[in-house]
Amino acid sequence: MIIEIDSGAFLAAVKRAAQIIESRNVPILQTVLLEADGESLAVSATNMTQYMTLAVPCVLESGESAAAAVDASLLIAAVKPGKALRIEFGNEYINLVSGRRNVSLKTLPAEDFPKFVQEAGESYDFTLTPEQLAGILLVRRGISTEETRYYLNGICLHQTANGLRAIATDGHRLFLSDVAASADIGPDRYIIPREAVAAIAAADWGGDLAGRINKRVVSFEGNGIKLASKLIDGSFPEYERIMVSAEGSRAEFTDFAEFSATIQKTAIFKEAIRGVKITPEDGGYAVESVYRGNLVQDFHECRPGSVKFGVNARYVDDIAAVITGDCTMYQRDGASPILFLPCIHQAGDDLPAVQVILMPMRV
Repeated sequence: MIIEIDSGAFLAAVKRAAQIIESRNVPILQTVLLEADGESLAVSATNMTQYMTLAVPCVLESGESAAAAVDASLLIAAVKPGKALRIEFGNEYINLVSGRRNVSLKTLPAEDFPKFVQEAGESYDFTLTPEQLAGILLVRRGISTEETRYYLNGICLHQTANGLRAIATDGHRLFLSDVAASADIGPDRYIIPREAVAAIAAADWGGDLAGRINKRVVSFEGNGIKLASKLIDGSFPEYERIMVSAEGSRAEFTDFAEFSATIQKTAIFKEAIRGVKITPEDGGYAVESVYRGNLVQDFHECRPGSVKFGVNARYVDDIAAVITGDCTMYQRDGASPILFLPCIHQAGDDLPAVQVILMPMRV
């Protein structure tokens, strides 16, 4: 079989699919599966937990259908964008012809490539708009990387009376986002793993995407992309027990990103854990960082609360990445969790885009 395809689009699809490949000693898992049917070429990759397929338009020159598994790194090195590309499928090889350039690569049998099988059991279909997906992904900065508590290594997604709720926590901070979606995903709580979240965030879905979820697997499809992932088999903590209400000391920031920038400029001691002391004063907060006799002090103008507390500067920077404008902060005392809300919450007629709970630290 011979097909003609745009080299740039083909190379982009191979690179995108190859991003989910993990370093393993199993040759077939280092390949991408190429499946041509005359109208499009499907480029697939898997790491046995995630499975991704991207469709690229092509023109059939001869034959009906063909499939082959090709080493992803060699394929990326072989294709040069900018010219039309002819792909000739042989029994144990493929030829890549572009102008006078000809590359022949050995292949593995397509039937050896692992296939994604939808788990049996009740599944729920739903649709997400780009805005709803973005709302869910807002919480991904809270995902833990601690492997011992593997059930925190992803985003917990479940249904509420208002739509869908996404939560991520590492025990030090908790990110929560309520999305007003009409999706029905059943009564269970699902944990989408960190690697799948990264793949979802990086994909160009081009509009609404269709989803399907059950107790074992979640899958998404849109704009010629199919992504499926196993879910984390574990129980997400009962986060409701640590939720903080909007009461106690209240501080208001007109630009939370500027407050975070002041903290980052103060936490200059790389050897330390970047703990910063925040003290309320007239007209704002005094920001102070001390390490082995070295001292940095700064000041941020805002409407301060009444509580003195300490924070990890990196965690504040993560919060500023998702709450970029006006922000309200609540805290009962210096040892209590801190609640950060975007000021849309104050209007009362919309759900907050995201809310964050941060544990203070002693400094």
